[in-house]
Amino acid sequence: MLSLSLVFLVGYSFFAFLHVDFYFLQTSVHRVYDPLMLLAINLAPVIWLRWFYEKRNPAATGNRDHQLEEFCGRFGISRRESEIIREVLEGKSNKEIEDALCISSSTVKNHLYNIYQKVGINSRSELIHRILVEK
Repeated sequence: MLSLSLVFLVGYSFFAFLHVDFYFLQTSVHRVYDPLMLLAINLAPVIWLRWFYEKRNPAATGNRDHQLEEFCGRFGISRRESEIIREVLEGKSNKEIEDALCISSSTVKNHLYNIYQKVGINSRSELIHRILVEK
């Protein structure tokens, strides 16, 4: 987060240094230029945060579907089980999965059990780790 702070510090310092006369002269060029400069300075951290998040979180880059497809193919996971995994990756509970896919809670539990058996794991966290971290 130090670099994010530096973006703001440098950006606003640069802007203030270049536009000290703005408040005294108020030329028409500055009336257009200053809001654009402020917009650019404020958008820089947003763009940086998105890049940082995507770099740190492989699931955010859009290749999660590809990873999930490979994972399911490698372990012989059915289409319905892959739908369950997709919901688990979104952080949904069994009840939320039940509501989203219109299935009973015991069916959700059965699918999760089958997935765990096929992959050789014991928990959701292990499942998420296997999909997102291991290649």
